[in-house]
Amino acid sequence: LNLQDMALGIDAAGSDRWCHLLGESGTTEEGMLLGCCLEELNLRHSSLLTETAKDVLGNLAGNGRLRKLNLEWNGITRLAAGAIVQLLASDTAVLEVLILRDNPVAEGE
Repeated sequence: LNLQDMALGIDAAGSDRWCHLLGESGTTEEGMLLGCCLEELNLRHSSLLTETAKDVLGNLAGNGRLRKLNLEWNGITRLAAGAIVQLLASDTAVLEVLILRDNPVAEGE
């Protein structure tokens, strides 16, 4: 799924909808469809920012098919580190490529 340069500007209100669409255990029909077959997700330069990235990453942790995730240029700080670790440490994780370049991951509290 390529959402590169879409400038989604997802805020907290829209985050839940995206999490349902992207998560393996989504409660919507769309979520079940995307979650069950999503192998690559390109969110490069999509204006996610840290809070929404944490929500999306946390929801993707249960996806046992996602192999490539591109999150570059999204303003993600170290506040999302726990969600990144959760995604990588998941029992179902098969992620082979995680692209985080051009994010201020060393910043934030």
